[in-house]
Amino acid sequence: MRTGRDKRTSNVKVTSIPSYHGLYQCPGCNGSFAQGDMERHHVMPHVDGGLTVKWNMLLICVRCHALAHVDTNMRNRLM
Repeated sequence: MRTGRDKRTSNVKVTSIPSYHGLYQCPGCNGSFAQGDMERHHVMPHVDGGLTVKWNMLLICVRCHALAHVDTNMRNRLM
């Protein structure tokens, strides 16, 4: 697992609206998480030519982010 900030995505602001309780909903598992427990994910992978732009980024929980890189079903669910 990578550590530290990803320089490709550290300056991209991803729009996500917090719920009533200030938690964010993960589009992968529908769980509620604090913003610090979410990670930026390229919808179209960077290695496949996906751009680091707002419309190609999702804010998803750490678990779903890890799954999105190894599980085709999760990857397809997020597209």
